[in-house]
Amino acid sequence: MLNGRANQVCFDVIFRPAVLNLEIDSSFGVRAGKQPLDVTFVIDGVEDNLPLAPTRSGSVDEGQTGDSTIVTLEVEADASDVPMTDAVFPRTAIGQVRSGLGACTGTLVDRSWVLTAASCLAADPATLAVGAPAAPVRVLFGADIANDKTTGGTGSGAKVTQVQPASGADAVMLKLEGPIDTITPIAPATTAPAVGENLAFTGFGRTASAWVPLAPHTITYPVTAVAPATATASASGAALCLGDSGAPGIRTIYDTKTLAAIASTSSQAGCLGSGIPAGTASVTSTRVDTIAPWIATTIQNGLNTTPVSATDKTLAQQIIDSGRVTAAAPVLSQLQGYASGVKRANIVSGQPRDCAIDSTLLAALKKVVVDDGFSLTISSLNEYCLGTATAATDYHSRNGGGHAVKITVVNGVAATGATVQDIALRSAMFAALPAPAGVGQLDCRPRAEAPTGWAQFASECTHNHFEYRGTVAAAAPVTPPSFDVDGDTYADVLGISTTHQLNIYSGARTGGWLSRHLQSFGWDATTAIVHGDYNSDGKGDIVSTESDGTVWFYEGNGARGFTKSLIGSNWPGTTYLTGGADFTGDGRADMIGRGTNGNIFLYAGTGAGTFKAGVHFNAGWGHMTSLLAGDFTGDGKGDLVSRDSAGILWLFRGDGVNLTPAIQVGNGWDIMTVITGGVDYNGDGNADILGRTTAGQFLLYAGTGSGFTSPTNPDSGWNLHRLLT
Repeated sequence: MLNGRANQVCFDVIFRPAVLNLEIDSSFGVRAGKQPLDVTFVIDGVEDNLPLAPTRSGSVDEGQTGDSTIVTLEVEADASDVPMTDAVFPRTAIGQVRSGLGACTGTLVDRSWVLTAASCLAADPATLAVGAPAAPVRVLFGADIANDKTTGGTGSGAKVTQVQPASGADAVMLKLEGPIDTITPIAPATTAPAVGENLAFTGFGRTASAWVPLAPHTITYPVTAVAPATATASASGAALCLGDSGAPGIRTIYDTKTLAAIASTSSQAGCLGSGIPAGTASVTSTRVDTIAPWIATTIQNGLNTTPVSATDKTLAQQIIDSGRVTAAAPVLSQLQGYASGVKRANIVSGQPRDCAIDSTLLAALKKVVVDDGFSLTISSLNEYCLGTATAATDYHSRNGGGHAVKITVVNGVAATGATVQDIALRSAMFAALPAPAGVGQLDCRPRAEAPTGWAQFASECTHNHFEYRGTVAAAAPVTPPSFDVDGDTYADVLGISTTHQLNIYSGARTGGWLSRHLQSFGWDATTAIVHGDYNSDGKGDIVSTESDGTVWFYEGNGARGFTKSLIGSNWPGTTYLTGGADFTGDGRADMIGRGTNGNIFLYAGTGAGTFKAGVHFNAGWGHMTSLLAGDFTGDGKGDLVSRDSAGILWLFRGDGVNLTPAIQVGNGWDIMTVITGGVDYNGDGNADILGRTTAGQFLLYAGTGSGFTSPTNPDSGWNLHRLLT
């Protein structure tokens, strides 16, 4: 109220606490509204304070009398704010950076990084240091900018944990405390602005009429000059103002937007409070194309946080320094990451994945390249960290990936798996890479004389494939004997018919079978099939022998599919072959075989689908006509059930090293033409036995942990199979 007349002045409170500065040359009274009021005043150079509770009044009297002007201020404010929404202020990649120096503008260029001007955080950008910010800094987007009324770097929004200033440019990258996946970043431009090109600068700075606008504003300028590190744009009209520092200059080509420049300085023409009259407005900005490599490196280094061992670092550096390896870009970056001491990482499905390289495989590559002098072109190492759609069991991808390598050119010759150079490389890798390991291209070349523990399998004839399986096997969990080939967790049965087709019978967990699936033909040469989980992945696998003495591993995928690979030939004992249980105490499924001389041999599993060379395990088994492995006592150690020529069934308990003396667990088993099982078929946790009679009945003998019950679940018609497992 002024001289008896009431006047109302309204203004927006942008930040709290709200401050109103007035200069009054007289006594004045003050009345608070619904909110408290704190009045600080100065009379003759002396500062004083008058706090007022809601609805209370007070006066500031300069001691004047008579006709002095009296001013009464009554301050009213809304009891609460109406929050803004993203519908009103959309969340885009352009946000507001708040720090102790005030507010400016920044751009999300990666889910975890914001690019802005270095002058946004430091009066002298040259003093800005790498690392944690000296004072709190945060970034807000969308409606959060309008709703957050606090100034400075402390409050809501995305907290900045690291600053990375550019060298020699007014630019800084801000690392956010957590990634933002609800906003699409703007990609940095890689080509320079051109004179005459229009760039649209969007910022949250002042305008000609507003000190602190809540919404961003966009000004489009034509580029008028281009320098090696900067670009200048100018036009008549509005200028960028305080708060627009770091504003992105966006280039739009056919609806594709890229970040071409970031605002550094402005003429401030026509900006509220600048004192500079409106006219020609100009902005000098940092060219983004000149710092794009630094931006990419900063983002990548923010992901590469897992260190590698000093040994692996040296191996990778030696491979690179040799000059004998060319590689696809992802492979080269993986090797370069190791040479720099960290694992390169990529974002896949919203999460970072390290590009690990198996240490044993890396050492083998170093040996053949540096020591043996091979020149190689490598097309693939770790595919898991690239998100490549390879099978989970592929050694490029399984258990974090990086356990396999594809080599497409050897000593300048394109690989087919069968060139002279391919053969030489294969021999070198046999010497450099220890078992358990695998080599591909079996369908492109004759079978090689591989060391014990090496699998050979079919793959494309466009490269040489090598894989190391030992690290994966060592990391595999210890699992009880199982045989689930269709992924329903129930033990299944496989049979090869008299017409040489493979049938799968899905288990029903009650000792019966749900259905039969005709899986494949062409099993004419197969002489034995043995079930088990031989790579410790919880999926049922098969080991088979063929009439030419070869031994094959069929890796199950849990969906009734198998991948075939050659793992040996002419094993010493395969007259009767069984497996799937752990006889050595290392948690991996092994195999047992009896030879024609009555000796039994142990083939220790590696946990990767291959086996160590057979070793003599026991003698005097010539009168045994059937062998079945399993953990029949439930102690985690492999046992053997055997039938002798008189039809008596014997149980030999294993102790993890040897077999203990036999105990009789049945008789009359001479009517069985097949004895198989050794895993839990009825869901009680004990390993069971399955037997097929001469009449074709298939019977379940439920295990008790010390013996077996009478047969149940008779099923007929099983004589259609010549092999069962």
